[in-house]
Amino acid sequence: SSGRYVLSFNGEVYNFSRLRQEPGLASYPFKGHSDTEVILAAVQHLGVEKAVSKFAGMFALALWDREERCLWLARDRVGKKPLYWRAEGGTFAFASEIKALLADPAMSREVDPRALQAYLTLQYVPSPDSILQGVRKLPPGHLLVVSPDGVEERRWWAPPTGEKTERSD
Repeated sequence: SSGRYVLSFNGEVYNFSRLRQEPGLASYPFKGHSDTEVILAAVQHLGVEKAVSKFAGMFALALWDREERCLWLARDRVGKKPLYWRAEGGTFAFASEIKALLADPAMSREVDPRALQAYLTLQYVPSPDSILQGVRKLPPGHLLVVSPDGVEERRWWAPPTGEKTERSD
C-alpha cells in the first residue's frame, strides 16, 4: 500500500492466512485475499529477511525496493521453484527459466564443463551452478541482494542438523 515495493512472485505461500493474523499485519489494510498481498505486507512490516523466514511454501520471488534502490531475490527452503541470475558487463538479469535469460543476444551460450560433468553424473546440476557459464542458480533457502554496492548472497534458512546446541542467552 505504500508503493515502496514491486513484487514478481512465482509460487505459493501456504501459511499466508495465519501470517495475515499476526500482530502488525492484522491491522494492515488488505484489499484482497491473496498470498501475494500478505508477502508485501510482511516485507513492509518486518523487512525482507525476517518476512521471508516466516513464509512456508514453494516460491521464488523478486522484490524491488524503490526507496533503497535494491533488488531482493529469494528462493524457498527446498528449492521447489527455480531462480536463475547473471551479472555481466554492468547488467543484471534474473528469471525462473534459463531460456528467458537467453532472450539477451549478448549472453554467452557456452556450456559450463563442470556443470555438464555434474549433469552426466547426477542427472541434475547442483546449485549454485547452471548448465551455462555465467548463469547462476540461487540455492534453496537463500537471498540475493543487488544494490549499488554490488551483489551479495545470503543464506536465510538451513536444514536442521538434528544436533542439540546450547543456547547462550
